[in-house]
Amino acid sequence: MKRSFCFCVLLTLGNFAMAQDSSVVSTFTRFPEEMHLDLQPVFGLGKVAARNIFLVDSTFYIRNKNGSSAYYLTGYSAKGKKTGKEYIRQGMEVNEVAGAMSSGFLGGSRMWVHDILTNKIVIAAGFDRTPVDGNIRVHEHKLPLDFYWVGMIDSGYVAGTGVDDQPDKVYELELSTGKVVKRYGSYGTAPAEIPFNSWRLAYQSFLYTRPGGDVIALACRFTDRVEFFDREKETSRIISGPENFDVVFRPIKTGNIWAMERIDSTRFAFVNGFATQQYLYLLYAGHLHEDRLSDNGRCLYVYDWKGNPVRKITLSAYISSFMITQDGRYLYGYSPTGHMLRGELP
Repeated sequence: MKRSFCFCVLLTLGNFAMAQDSSVVSTFTRFPEEMHLDLQPVFGLGKVAARNIFLVDSTFYIRNKNGSSAYYLTGYSAKGKKTGKEYIRQGMEVNEVAGAMSSGFLGGSRMWVHDILTNKIVIAAGFDRTPVDGNIRVHEHKLPLDFYWVGMIDSGYVAGTGVDDQPDKVYELELSTGKVVKRYGSYGTAPAEIPFNSWRLAYQSFLYTRPGGDVIALACRFTDRVEFFDREKETSRIISGPENFDVVFRPIKTGNIWAMERIDSTRFAFVNGFATQQYLYLLYAGHLHEDRLSDNGRCLYVYDWKGNPVRKITLSAYISSFMITQDGRYLYGYSPTGHMLRGELP
């Protein structure tokens, strides 16, 4: 009979100390502020499925997760009309992406996509000017490690997480050389009877960087926990809550690698996020992993960059991706109905 493993969050947190300094662990059961946000449809996206939404000036750039498209990035006007421009071609050639994972906009001028299959970042630069032919320049950087998720710190450095069988949580790389210049955090020692890599995968996280690059955050996929790393002080803080539910999984060996198998009671926590200068916004699901809308959510958890919970925003509709405008006034989200939705933040 196969065994399932469920570990107490507080016991697990004790193993999540930084290599350089001990993590500060905080738990909470309620956000200081809770609010509801009504979302209204703005326009339809047809066959495009938005994994990420970016807004530069008055143009939306949608990162398409629909594998039938030849390009990953499509431009739309504020009224939802295609601009006729698409960027970053799918493929295995130079400056193409075979398997897009994380992506983002850096400084409103550079769109980047992490290719998890070929271990590289492809960068399209020039969006701070009118993106006509010849203005957008595409180049790539090879990555020395097989990361699950990455985030650009600035034009010269990138942070990555999720390397098989490695104890470090976050690696900071210099793009021009591929050299690891810093490491942040440690997964610690796995409990008895649990292979280390299965343990690590149970706490696999999405990575976000604060604009300006002074803070890196990891948002766990299978428990409601976020860790904030201060790059200058080389310290971290873990915030757990408000449900404080445990990771539930089964170790399983696939080939020569120990993996994590989801079981009936495995839940999704955070499924997407967006970083602004002031806050980290995380889309929370809370569903069992086999639920139909497992990667959609109706709640945003908002944190400041010191790791303090700020507010919980309950949405009127499910979304799977979203963005916050630069002035913090509007949220745009992609609905499973195929529509772009909008809500006005307080």
